[in-house]
Formats: sequence, structure tokens, C-alpha cells
Amino acid sequence: MHLQHSEVCSLTPKKIALDGKNRGYIILRQQGRERLIKVPDDVMSLLVRYVNHTGEREYLFYNKKNSVLRVRSLETLLKNALLKAEIDKPYTLQDIRNASIAYMIHSCAKSNEIADYAGVSDRWIYRYDKIIDELNYAPCDYVHFRMI
Repeated sequence: MHLQHSEVCSLTPKKIALDGKNRGYIILRQQGRERLIKVPDDVMSLLVRYVNHTGEREYLFYNKKNSVLRVRSLETLLKNALLKAEIDKPYTLQDIRNASIAYMIHSCAKSNEIADYAGVSDRWIYRYDKIIDELNYAPCDYVHFRMI
């Protein structure tokens, strides 16, 4: 899903919806228009289980003190998850968002569709194209045979 940090923190159960084919979406209003963000099936399953477990509250996510989750708390959660996974590189939430946009580009999704999904202007999509150097390799760069 391509939500900005503040959008994650402001999610409410009422913003989560299923269409007629049981596909999950998050409905956001952005600049006077509605933005539908498709939720992958595995994430939707987790969200449904989470709401069933926590009960329906005003916001979707709360911290340990039962206050609405803030961006800083999200950053701390990611930092702790990276430490627990023994990942030394200090990734940020923005790094993860940027990387996923880069993967969409290199998977040949249309620029305007990526921009709409991510909630950014399509004229800025080009900046995500060079984020992950490995995505710019030629197919032969992935082969590890050497002629001797």
C-alpha cells in the first residue's frame, strides 16, 4: 500500500472497504477528490483480524498509552523491527515507500497509475527510477557464470 506516514496514523476503520469482488481498499480524500488505494489480500486479511481483535474504535492504530499513533511512533516501530531482524542499515519509512514505487516502475506499471496509487504527481515519478541501482541491471547481470 502506498500511504504517507500521516495517512497511516489517521486511518479509521470507516476508511477500509471491500468491493463487490471482496477486494480491499482504503478510501482517502486528497485535494478534493477521492483516492482509492487497493490493499493487497494478505494485508487486508491482517487488517480485518486486527480490527476484529481490537474492536471498532475511532482510529485504526493506537500506541501503548492508548493515544492515536503518531509518525514518530511509526518510525520507532520500524527502527525496533530492523534491530530485531539484525538489519544494520538505517532504513526509514520513506525508504520503503520509495523502493516500492521503484519496483512498480521496473515492473512496467504505467507512470500515471503509479502516481495515482502513491498519491504523487506523475511528473515526479521519474525521480524514483534510479533509487535502487540493482533494478537498472541488464538481465545478464543477474547470471553468475564466468568463462575462464
